[in-house]
Amino acid sequence: MDMLRLLLADDDKDDCALFKEALVEARVPADIQTVHDGERLPNALFLGLNMPRKNGLECLEEIRQNDKLQHLPVFIRSTSFDPAVAGLLFQKGARHYIRKQTFGSLKKVVYNALKVFQAADHIKSSWEHFVIES
Repeated sequence: MDMLRLLLADDDKDDCALFKEALVEARVPADIQTVHDGERLPNALFLGLNMPRKNGLECLEEIRQNDKLQHLPVFIRSTSFDPAVAGLLFQKGARHYIRKQTFGSLKKVVYNALKVFQAADHIKSSWEHFVIES
């Protein structure tokens, strides 16, 4: 797998640390930058859904309206799951909805999501493959 430049936007610093550790243990070569309030961007964005000040849906809507960023692949991450919210995120152009699980499953989910992303970064996921969980 080629070196990826990633931005992880999530207000929970512990979740960010676990995500980074999952990348290392899954042997995903990545230069990862972290922001904690939804205001920056690179190759792919892993975006927390429930952040303070500006949530993941609001960030996604702004990204899709920006000419320079509208094609940025956005992976939404959340511990919760609401089918209506997932449907809205899918319609707004999120690449995948990743359910935050245990650390062990996070490694597998992140690795598989990035592997698929690298193989077909221009292809939007289908609804059947939109939600990723272990």
